[in-house]
Amino acid sequence: MKDRQILLLSIFASFALLGLLFTQFYWLRDVLSLQKEQYANQMYPILKSIDDEYEDDLELKYDIDMILLRPESEQAQDFLLELSALVKQKLDQIEYEYEFALVSLDHITFRHFSDANKGELILREGIRKKMGVGLQPSWKENLADGGKHHFYLYLYFPNQQQFLYQNIQPILLSAFCSLLLIAIFAYTIYTIVRQKKLGAMKNDFINHLTHEFKTPIASIALATKTLHKIGLIQKHSRATNYINLIAEESTRLENHIDKVLQLSLLDSNNFELDKSIVDVHWLIRRVVSSLALVMQAAKGQYQLNFSAADATILADKMHLFNVLYNLIDNAIKYTNGVPNIQIETQHLADNLVVRIKDNGIGMSEAEQALIFGRFYRSKKQAVLQNSGFGLGLSYVKQVMDAHESQIKVESEQGVGTMFELIFSKISTPTKNYA
Repeated sequence: MKDRQILLLSIFASFALLGLLFTQFYWLRDVLSLQKEQYANQMYPILKSIDDEYEDDLELKYDIDMILLRPESEQAQDFLLELSALVKQKLDQIEYEYEFALVSLDHITFRHFSDANKGELILREGIRKKMGVGLQPSWKENLADGGKHHFYLYLYFPNQQQFLYQNIQPILLSAFCSLLLIAIFAYTIYTIVRQKKLGAMKNDFINHLTHEFKTPIASIALATKTLHKIGLIQKHSRATNYINLIAEESTRLENHIDKVLQLSLLDSNNFELDKSIVDVHWLIRRVVSSLALVMQAAKGQYQLNFSAADATILADKMHLFNVLYNLIDNAIKYTNGVPNIQIETQHLADNLVVRIKDNGIGMSEAEQALIFGRFYRSKKQAVLQNSGFGLGLSYVKQVMDAHESQIKVESEQGVGTMFELIFSKISTPTKNYA
């Protein structure tokens, strides 16, 4: 994934997640406001009913002046017992834990708390309701608020928050999950960026390392060519065999290094196809010629059946050559007996199809699903005897994908394998391609 794609993905995903989070917070605020309103609507009728019975019964039954002046009197205690029973009777219907306080309007003359240890908490956080009707007492001058026979009734519910939040738990859970998702997304983006940096460092290292390898290999190849020209060496068959061995092994090593370089190029986002008009028939013949010595050593043969009338396509000549080379080279290497390689071409609708069949060791269905994975190598003895990194078919698949073309495989163990290359967008040549 390119840096630009990662940036755009991060921006769009961040907006989406933040939008979802803000929407949930708005829902949470609205639901909480509605819960508070419902709470107030539920409490107000209860307080009103307490006030009504207080006015209709207790205020007429007791001398409020005396209670206010003598809050420790027996009459005041009886009044408080009846008021407590009234409050309990009304609040039992909502089944909430509660505390209450009854204080005079000046908060000084009369103070009674259901729990003295929670007095200040009740006054600070409780719901307040003025009790009684405005009467004129004989001791008006003793009261700072004008002498009205009113009390303040405070109701405090310790579990009020539980009531308010009991219906918004799913939204809170959803908001928490959104925050967790944002954190996971941020960590994922951080990991992707970090991995890309490590991947770039790895590719740079591979490029530098392989280029350093190619220099001595080129020197070895030049030295072997020079030795071939020396007449004295040519007279000694053993020396010639050793020189040929050095040349073959250096060529094979160079091919491995080229594969690593090619995959490193594909891994980096600098991979671009240099497309031109290519005659696939001509290219196949070039690959066959390049592998002539390998096939000769294996005592095998090719069968070319070019049925396609026009085998020209728009492709990258170098990468397509490597694709064909890898497939034909594998067909020769992974044959226990004498290789018999059949290479066919034909038109299928608007596509050019190239089939490469062998009589090799074949593959199981499970192996066929894995062969295009990087570094995959079969555990078969015939495969393990041949050196390799498991990169060839991975490279082939990536090149075909880059050409927007397909590669298919059919195989049967002990019978052989067929690779089918399907190239789209066949073009008419406009220039020489040799």
